[in-house]
Amino acid sequence: MQNKSLLCLLISCFLLYFIGLGSFPSIDPAEAYYVEAAREMVELNEWIVPYLNYQVYFSKPIITFWLIAASYKIFGVTELASRLPFAILSTGMVFAIYHCIGKLFTKRAGLFSALCLATAPLFLLVSRISPVDIAFGFCLELSILATAMVLESKGKVWSYVIWAALALGLLTKGPATLILYGASIVLFLIWRRPSLYQSEEWLKKLNVIPGILLFLAIAIPWHWAVHQASNSLFLKVFFLYENFARFSGHTNMGKMSWWFYIPVVLAGFLPWVVCTPFCFVDYFRKKEVPMQLFLSFVATTFVIFSLSGTKLITYILPVIPMLAIIVGVFLDRFLDKPQDYGKNVTVVLIALGFASIACFTGVYYAIAKVAVPDLWKWIVVSASIAAGATFAVTLWQFLKRSIDREKFIKTYFLAQVLYLAVLCPVSFYIFGNKMQLDLKNVAIKATSMTDRISLFGEFMPSAIFYAQKPVNCFFNLDQIKPVDASPDAQTQLLIVKDKDLKRLAEIPGLKLETVMDSGKWHLYKTPGYMVTCVPTLEDVFRDPVVFNDLITKGSPVGPLTVPASAGRAYNPKK
Repeated sequence: MQNKSLLCLLISCFLLYFIGLGSFPSIDPAEAYYVEAAREMVELNEWIVPYLNYQVYFSKPIITFWLIAASYKIFGVTELASRLPFAILSTGMVFAIYHCIGKLFTKRAGLFSALCLATAPLFLLVSRISPVDIAFGFCLELSILATAMVLESKGKVWSYVIWAALALGLLTKGPATLILYGASIVLFLIWRRPSLYQSEEWLKKLNVIPGILLFLAIAIPWHWAVHQASNSLFLKVFFLYENFARFSGHTNMGKMSWWFYIPVVLAGFLPWVVCTPFCFVDYFRKKEVPMQLFLSFVATTFVIFSLSGTKLITYILPVIPMLAIIVGVFLDRFLDKPQDYGKNVTVVLIALGFASIACFTGVYYAIAKVAVPDLWKWIVVSASIAAGATFAVTLWQFLKRSIDREKFIKTYFLAQVLYLAVLCPVSFYIFGNKMQLDLKNVAIKATSMTDRISLFGEFMPSAIFYAQKPVNCFFNLDQIKPVDASPDAQTQLLIVKDKDLKRLAEIPGLKLETVMDSGKWHLYKTPGYMVTCVPTLEDVFRDPVVFNDLITKGSPVGPLTVPASAGRAYNPKK
């Protein structure tokens, strides 16, 4: 049984996360920041201070860049290489849940929990690109799972896993790791109210002193090295601007509602989200240590990110693995003792079936309206029809009692995996190329030319990735100015999208000489005109008065979290 479960998970992860990883360009903005910064890490041979657009990139610590850069060194600089580490980490998260929940509850609960995670839409979406959130979620998940294993006396080694995972999380996304973990532990202790004796026993199991030493041994070296290499600026900007100011909302222009993550979780955990109300009722009644810990993490993480002034869809990703555990254990217990749950779970199973049928119907109508080749369209449409029909037939058989609950659930998981294994690579290929291929084409064309490159209207780090040289992104028309032309003067290449061409027409005398057109993106030369660079982020943040204003008031021109101007680290002779 165990070997079959492991093989099932391995095949599922391969189908869901690895197929077609390199078939579409890097996506702006979700992953292009990281894949380009890692490329510059390799090019500049700078492994301590992250660079993006050839200037210091203050946004994240080092682990994500190291992962991608290491993959580049092994496999070359490709889209596949940039995404491979995260597909592996996602697989690791699935197997970590399978192993730990199998030890804490039952092997079948571990399998169900792992499959719930593997097929959760938000987790699947993020696992196929290269953002920081997968590595961050992996570290948080491992720390919480290891804590549950320690509290339930499942092995001494898990106490060291906690401290190592927290240190790696700090190196992945900074203090958010410690805040989310610490808040969940505080809520867990308030809820659990352990006796003094039990508290002492838990502290002994956690190996606090050697654990802290391990944490410091992992976390301190890079922080000290980047502090020295950047003359203390990197850590100052990262902790104060990228964390404190981001949480307070001073690094973003738009304000999201407090309920922003409710629909994100509802959609990101379909169809399993329909089970969660029944799960919560069951677990609140039973008051088990691991489940109280998992629920505490879900609650605190959801509240903290909902209170944050800056909200992105991927921030809430860490709650998905814990929700998967909650549902997986619930389904396992229902199969063992269905009489304990009455008719409620039958309602849940029916709701699961209808939720999936609704999702497949939605995909069917959505893909039919997209302008893509018929072959790709019909692959997805056919898979949607087949999956919807499978669920409809299985649900009908279940309602007629032709099949039992366990067969219904296992068929459900199998159909879900197979359907998503078709939908995901095809959809990413279709939409990834539709969104980014034209920009990739013009950026690659610019690579072969010696001109300076500018991009008007947007910051698109994928343009830097494919051009493999600095790109000066600008947004104001007064930044492009006439210059004295000379035979030796460097000329200007301009990348611009259809929607921004009208604004450029407002500049008197500006002549655009077409180099290449690709869909909605265009590459021009601008003879007699040159784009002026704004100061680098490093120059801005070194001004103490400006820095203080950014922390307390924000920036009137938007967040200073991306290096729009071309930096000084580029060496064209290399």
